[in-house]
Amino acid sequence: MQRCLSCKFVSIDVISMSKKKSKISAQTKYFCYPAAGGTKSVGVGDLTIDFYSGKVTLPDGTEEFLSSSLKLCNLRSCESILIRIDKSIDISFDGHGRIRVTSTLFGMNHMAFKTVYLHILEASSVSIFASNSNVSFFFL
Repeated sequence: MQRCLSCKFVSIDVISMSKKKSKISAQTKYFCYPAAGGTKSVGVGDLTIDFYSGKVTLPDGTEEFLSSSLKLCNLRSCESILIRIDKSIDISFDGHGRIRVTSTLFGMNHMAFKTVYLHILEASSVSIFASNSNVSFFFL
């Protein structure tokens, strides 16, 4: 099985996960920010992650890119995400409401999304991992 060690999108070989032999698809793709791995220091303001185009817009208006994009992989949406951050943030998926996150680790799966908006309340370090699989990152 291949892992997302360098945070480039990868395919995972089909593996067995339980007695009923549920499987992770061989078409599972991973999207990471920062694209090279590690963490990114981000100032106060809005951080927009557009998984469809692969573009990340930082609070100061500069743009960076994810490791890949849904468009390049011919996919419609992500279905799981893991966000590591060292301060409180507000999160919105595709602009639908906000979730206040006060812990350093936030994970969600079984929810289709293309864009994630992070409202950074204090300067923070952030890492984001997403996938088109609905299998939680906590189990990979």
